[in-house]
Amino acid sequence: MERFSNVIERENPGCFIREFSSFPGFINGCSYRLDFAEGCQFNCKYCFLNDYLESPGKILLYSNYEKINGELKEKYEILKGKTVSLGVLNDSFFPLQIRERIFKLSQIFKRYPEITFELRTKADLKDDLNRIAELPDNCSIVFSMNTPEINKKMEKGTAGIFERINSAENLVKLSQRKIGIVFDPIIYYPEFLNDFIKVIDSIKNHIPEEKIYFIGLGFLRLMPETYKKILDDEEASDLVFSSRFIRGNKDKAVYPMAFRLKIYYRVIDKILNLFKKVNIRFYMEYEYVPEILNLKKVSQEDFTYAGN
Repeated sequence: MERFSNVIERENPGCFIREFSSFPGFINGCSYRLDFAEGCQFNCKYCFLNDYLESPGKILLYSNYEKINGELKEKYEILKGKTVSLGVLNDSFFPLQIRERIFKLSQIFKRYPEITFELRTKADLKDDLNRIAELPDNCSIVFSMNTPEINKKMEKGTAGIFERINSAENLVKLSQRKIGIVFDPIIYYPEFLNDFIKVIDSIKNHIPEEKIYFIGLGFLRLMPETYKKILDDEEASDLVFSSRFIRGNKDKAVYPMAFRLKIYYRVIDKILNLFKKVNIRFYMEYEYVPEILNLKKVSQEDFTYAGN
């Protein structure tokens, strides 16, 4: 699966760490982001990088990454107890050059045990699981999941869903670390709930509940240019446009709130029936949504069932 072309290095003239900004009244899956690279060769059809970057498949890897230590030292008091994502503009483990940079950065990260560094991926990790298992405990490995139908039609360059579950299972066995699972974006189509149940059941059967720190959820959000590209893609449009969208912030196409709540109820009910103590994390959602869903806040990013 590895690709080696279209990777260039240059210095980052600005800062590496910044607050994860969104619209007022929104919650995110992380508090801060660390952009050590940008670009992704997976080129998922729904990805905002299709609008955000001129050439999303070209990987830019910043060569002056040693500056990150200074920034972490300077911002340590602010970042303590928070999650910093390394997977906003790129996959955290793909291609190989990015993976190798993560291993180097981990030597910096272990100096700051009170900061969680989130490494999110759709890659097949089987060839490097031993090295990944040795990453510091404050490196949180998060596996992006979806249904096989979404994977087949929208994520063609990525590892298959059950390959990712297998990687997650073997990583837990090797390291005894907790992992995160994220379903983002949720794309609704007529068989989505049945397909989701098969995937979440498989996760339950392969990964012990106590080894899953959180399950994240985020609905599809389409930037204008990406929306147009999907319209012209028969395979993708048949899947995506089986449901209605409305115009949201920055002209993004989003599902109506009442529809999102309906699906959240069903998905979260299934998750909490299988995983009694797993936290729920939301990606790019309104702050009031967890309360409507009877969830209470337990950390900066996470929620759990509030009870009756």
